[in-house]
Amino acid sequence: MKAFDDVFDNTSTPWAPWYIIPADRRWFTRLALAAVIGEKLKEMDPKFPKMAEKDRPKMLEARAALMAEGK
Repeated sequence: MKAFDDVFDNTSTPWAPWYIIPADRRWFTRLALAAVIGEKLKEMDPKFPKMAEKDRPKMLEARAALMAEGK
Protein backbone atom coordinates (compact mmCIF):
# COMPACT_ATOMS: atom_id res chain seq x y z
CA MET A 1 0.00 0.00 0.00
CA LYS A 2 2.92 2.33 0.72
CA ALA A 3 4.32 1.80 -2.78
CA PHE A 4 0.89 2.51 -4.27
CA ASP A 5 0.60 5.73 -2.25
CA ASP A 6 4.11 6.81 -3.28
CA VAL A 7 3.39 6.25 -6.97
CA PHE A 8 0.07 8.04 -6.77
CA ASP A 9 1.46 10.99 -4.78
CA ASN A 10 4.45 11.43 -7.09
CA THR A 11 2.76 11.01 -10.46
CA SER A 12 -0.62 12.67 -10.08
CA THR A 13 -0.27 16.34 -10.96
CA PRO A 14 -2.72 19.24 -11.32
CA TRP A 15 -2.36 19.10 -15.13
CA ALA A 16 -2.49 15.27 -15.29
CA PRO A 17 -4.41 14.02 -12.26
CA TRP A 18 -5.07 10.41 -11.39
CA TYR A 19 -8.39 9.21 -10.06
CA ILE A 20 -8.97 6.09 -8.01
CA ILE A 21 -12.22 4.51 -9.12
CA PRO A 22 -13.44 1.32 -7.47
CA ALA A 23 -13.92 -1.52 -9.94
CA ASP A 24 -15.70 -4.14 -7.85
CA ARG A 25 -19.14 -3.12 -9.17
CA ARG A 26 -19.29 -2.49 -12.91
CA TRP A 27 -22.31 -0.17 -12.72
CA PHE A 28 -20.64 1.98 -10.06
CA THR A 29 -17.32 2.06 -11.95
CA ARG A 30 -19.10 3.37 -15.03
CA LEU A 31 -21.09 5.89 -13.02
CA ALA A 32 -17.99 7.20 -11.22
CA LEU A 33 -16.02 7.42 -14.46
CA ALA A 34 -18.84 9.27 -16.22
CA ALA A 35 -19.03 11.72 -13.30
CA VAL A 36 -15.30 12.47 -13.46
CA ILE A 37 -15.33 12.92 -17.25
CA GLY A 38 -18.46 15.08 -17.11
CA GLU A 39 -17.01 17.32 -14.40
CA LYS A 40 -13.71 17.76 -16.22
CA LEU A 41 -15.49 18.64 -19.47
CA LYS A 42 -17.50 21.28 -17.61
CA GLU A 43 -14.28 22.71 -16.17
CA MET A 44 -12.60 22.73 -19.59
CA ASP A 45 -15.63 24.38 -21.24
CA PRO A 46 -14.67 23.14 -24.73
CA LYS A 47 -15.73 25.23 -27.71
CA PHE A 48 -15.87 24.56 -31.41
CA PRO A 49 -12.96 26.26 -33.18
CA LYS A 50 -13.70 29.51 -34.97
CA MET A 51 -13.26 29.40 -38.72
CA ALA A 52 -11.98 32.36 -40.69
CA GLU A 53 -14.46 33.50 -43.33
CA LYS A 54 -11.77 33.18 -45.99
CA ASP A 55 -11.63 29.41 -45.28
CA ARG A 56 -15.39 28.83 -45.55
CA PRO A 57 -15.51 28.31 -49.35
CA LYS A 58 -12.73 25.68 -49.12
CA MET A 59 -14.59 23.83 -46.39
CA LEU A 60 -17.85 23.87 -48.34
CA GLU A 61 -16.01 22.55 -51.39
CA ALA A 62 -14.46 19.74 -49.33
CA ARG A 63 -17.88 18.93 -47.84
CA ALA A 64 -19.45 18.71 -51.29
CA ALA A 65 -16.65 16.37 -52.44
CA LEU A 66 -17.16 14.11 -49.42
CA MET A 67 -20.92 14.04 -49.90
CA ALA A 68 -20.42 13.10 -53.57
CA GLU A 69 -18.26 10.12 -52.54
CA GLY A 70 -21.14 8.59 -50.64
CA LYS A 71 -23.42 8.42 -53.67
